[in-house]
Amino acid sequence: MFRAKKAKMTASSSTEDFTIYLRDPSLLENFHKFYVLNIAPGRFVKFSDLADYNLARIFSDTGLLDLYDCDNLTYYYPNLIYLFFTNLICDTSMAKKPVLVSLVTGIEIKLTPQIIGKILNVPYKGEFLDEIDMIDEDVLYNKILLPGKTLPMFSNKLRLVPRLVSRILSYNLLPKTGSFDHMSHELQVATYAIMTNI
Repeated sequence: MFRAKKAKMTASSSTEDFTIYLRDPSLLENFHKFYVLNIAPGRFVKFSDLADYNLARIFSDTGLLDLYDCDNLTYYYPNLIYLFFTNLICDTSMAKKPVLVSLVTGIEIKLTPQIIGKILNVPYKGEFLDEIDMIDEDVLYNKILLPGKTLPMFSNKLRLVPRLVSRILSYNLLPKTGSFDHMSHELQVATYAIMTNI
């Protein structure tokens, strides 16, 4: 797996005062809290190295291949990320579902699941993880879990391909610290959803 590199900062951009773009001057302290954080770059997978396991097809079938494929490495701009998260609010006034709204260099950005899907080039229709029930026993016991193993899932209970899928998800989609053997409920459901092509 690969990490994306930070964008090279030019002399003009490295000295620019990004605090002038804060939505409200009271956010200055929050901006400085973000500014000292080390932003984790995007993580990508070289699927060609895993061709024997057909992972590219599995992630392609669920629409997630482009999100993780190392061919899509690109630069990112930390100061714009700090601005985005400092200015971020959840607007519930205009829609049935909340909309994330932020300002980046004076430009308003509104995000819904559909817009995020378009930006990331991933499907944005279907079920949310909390709506998925892992009830297909054929998939669970013949495609995901090792023989004789039962729920809840732990990585050492999984067959090889689901274990690789869960490792990619835990490393990229649901990053965490500590053991990769333990699988959160969200990670179990996400692994199930990908293996069942939900």
